Amino acid sequence: MPEVERAIISKLLGDSSITNLVQNRIYFSEAPQGVLNAYAVINRISSPRVHSLTGPSGLVKARIQIDIYAYSAMTARTIGRAIEAILDGLREIVITVNIQAILLLDEFDGYEEGPELKRLIQDYRVWYQA
Repeated sequence: MPEVERAIISKLLGDSSITNLVQNRIYFSEAPQGVLNAYAVINRISSPRVHSLTGPSGLVKARIQIDIYAYSAMTARTIGRAIEAILDGLREIVITVNIQAILLLDEFDGYEEGPELKRLIQDYRVWYQA
């Protein structure tokens, strides 16, 4: 698992407002088969590097998507609000990742057929030192 995703998952799982809602069900890339309760999946959508006139700056401005799944839209939104409260505006070193800023860019609803789960999608901009 890439460092910034590991740091975000660690930050979320270290907060009881999240673990009370999803326990430890925050996954990187995809959820395992058979997960039926509320959970979240984190994916990196892009990670362009920032350059200066002297070359690479070491700064990355990643776009991270968090998909939240639950049986009701209200539960998905409750989990989303808890994630937003922890991540939006975050600026700190998590594990060994120097996070410069995390900003919530967008949020929208979705639906998954099959187990008929409601889905809340959050897009974050994550600035960090590589």
